[in-house]
Parts: sequence; C-alpha cells; structure tokens
Amino acid sequence: MILWHDGSWLDDAKASRPIADRGGLLGDGLFETMRVRGGQLVRGGAHAARLMRSCQSLGLRCPVDEPGLEDLAAELVHRNGMRDAAIRLTVSAGTGARGLPRAEDAMTIMTLVAHKPALPPKSVSLQTSKIKRSPSSPATAHKTLSYIDNISARREAKTAGADMALMLDTAGNLSGSDCANLFWYIGDQIFTPALGCGVLAGTVREGILAGMSVSEGCFHPRDLQQANTMFLTNALIGIVPVDRLDGSKVACDPARIEQVRRLVGFTEPASQD
Repeated sequence: MILWHDGSWLDDAKASRPIADRGGLLGDGLFETMRVRGGQLVRGGAHAARLMRSCQSLGLRCPVDEPGLEDLAAELVHRNGMRDAAIRLTVSAGTGARGLPRAEDAMTIMTLVAHKPALPPKSVSLQTSKIKRSPSSPATAHKTLSYIDNISARREAKTAGADMALMLDTAGNLSGSDCANLFWYIGDQIFTPALGCGVLAGTVREGILAGMSVSEGCFHPRDLQQANTMFLTNALIGIVPVDRLDGSKVACDPARIEQVRRLVGFTEPASQD
C-alpha cells in the first residue's frame, strides 16, 4: 500500500509513528473516514468542513482544505490502483514532552486506503448499550482517536447477539449507534436525535437533513416503539435498515429506505448475507 504520511508518499512498510506520538499515547487527535467512488471523493465538501470544525475545536491545525482533500483522495487511490475505496485520514497531535500540554504545532498526519468496502448488510440488529454518551464530551462530538466508548459498546452488543449498539446520552435520550446516525419513521414523518444528544454530525445525516423534512430533537427510547421504519447512516454503509432492537423485530418499509438512498446517492445493492 502507498500512503501519505506527513506530506510524503511512502510504502506502508517504510512508514512509522514515534512511540511518543500523542495519538497513540493519549488518543489526542481525530480521524475522518471517507468513501471514494469512481476515483472521486464522495461528499468531499462535507468531510472537509467537518474536519476543519473538529481540528479547530480540538486545537489542531487542519492539514488540508476542501480542494486539497479531494486532490489527496484522488492521488491516493490512483497510486494504489483503485477506483472505489475507503479512506481514513488521521491527524494526531504529534510528539512532545511528557504530560498533558502539547508541543506547539507538532502534528502527525497519515492516510490509509482500503479497497472498496464490502456491500453494506441487508439489515442490522441493535442492542441498547449500558454505556452512555456525554453531550459535553469532545469524544462524542468529533471522530477523535479516543474511541473506547464505541469499541466497548460494540463488544457489549456482540456479546448480546446483536450487530451494533444503540447508544443513549447521559440524560437517557436516544443518541445513535456505535458507528452511525439513527433515523426512524413514525407514519410519514422522519425523526433523528439532535446534535445536543451526544450525536456526531455525520455527512450522510447532513445530506438527509438538507433534502428532507426531518424532526430533530431529544427522544426517549420508548419513542422507537411507534416506528414503522428505522435505519442507520454513515459514509461507508450508506443507509441500512434496522431489523431488530433489543431482540424484538422492527418494522421496515423498503420503499422508504430506497427513497432515502436515492436522495443521498447510495444506490449500491445490499449484501444478501
């Protein structure tokens, strides 16, 4: 694999990160996961905007602007002989003296690329997690390298026999899954938790809100009992319906799922596994 590391193109066997890098030691940094289709970055503007917002919030220097991110993605897949791929851009606070304060302008930047992601699952099952999200935590609002809450919630869900975890905020409101935003229909109206409920501002979420009338707010888990369709969204899986929640079957209207997929440009077939 050819990757981009601190401004240079390297074979992955030659790339390394210092032992004292704060991303590895403290989780001090963030990442952005993106989809390339046909050699072009999907929703590059939304990804660049979120990257810039997150870097500013965490006190990191943003390594690329929107044109730079799109050029980087195109060059990365070209060098690796790909047209469809998943890309991860990682920004770490770099190295410095021991302790919490950072060194001025120290950064480590790396991109990784993988071949076209597997087809999204036909549907997923959710298990409500005991782990809560804090709306005031930077680890909730941004894709930080401190991902242990999501990892632990996923492990909890897998132990219970589910695919993913459904997470609540510390007030008991619906937040989302361990790696995706949550939407559901009640009648003809579509709902999603507001950003203030410990929700990451997903790029697919943003596209749905821009193209449909969506009710955002603080919702209790019991509100899902009235749902006639429920689905998850992120940049790699697109839109995937939920078929079970805490062991109970969830209704689904396939026509609604297809409508949302067309809206945001995810028309790939789902896996039949």
